[in-house]
Amino acid sequence: MFKKFLLLILTVVGSNFVFAQAKDWGGIYGQLGIGYQTASFSASGGTYAGTPYSLGFSNTNGFASRVGFGYNNAITDKWLIGVGVDNFPSKGNNSTATATIGGKSASETLNVNTVTNYFVEAGYVLNAETMTYLKIGNSTTKYGGNLGADSTKGTDFGLGLRHSLLGSIFGYGEVNYIQGKSTSDGLTGTVKSPSTYVILGAGYVF
Repeated sequence: MFKKFLLLILTVVGSNFVFAQAKDWGGIYGQLGIGYQTASFSASGGTYAGTPYSLGFSNTNGFASRVGFGYNNAITDKWLIGVGVDNFPSKGNNSTATATIGGKSASETLNVNTVTNYFVEAGYVLNAETMTYLKIGNSTTKYGGNLGADSTKGTDFGLGLRHSLLGSIFGYGEVNYIQGKSTSDGLTGTVKSPSTYVILGAGYVF
């Protein structure tokens, strides 16, 4: 009788912990989120027709949203590896670019339109309902203005936590830092655009 009672208790407890092992977090998932982003452009300046010029930018801060999809595969009872793609629509978060040459200046508003990140992920199951993960990926920041559109590349580093809410639904929190790589400013200088995203949201494991 005691054995049957113990087995019943274990069965009931186990049924309440949907994501008890790494394999339960495995498969295709989708997630949505909102949060805050801060981004900054920096430029080296250069020369144009033999005259030095400088290029400065204002920082952009504000609302951020996120749409993401991915796939995780359990390699042990605790560890997962996976791949995915994120998109951070950011249109409306603007930066003012100011170019100065020969003592004269001109300004242009840049619209930071979107950030797309393709990444690999390593996850670890902390307990019956929670997992944490690290990610690294290649990111592209697209922006535009009255003078046209352009983009900068970067490396994305992310740290997050997922927690089971109901069935296959989970909540998550994530911090992403995008280390912008130098790209040409179209003349002789370079531009970088590092940024940070803090996101809270929910997702579903299919």
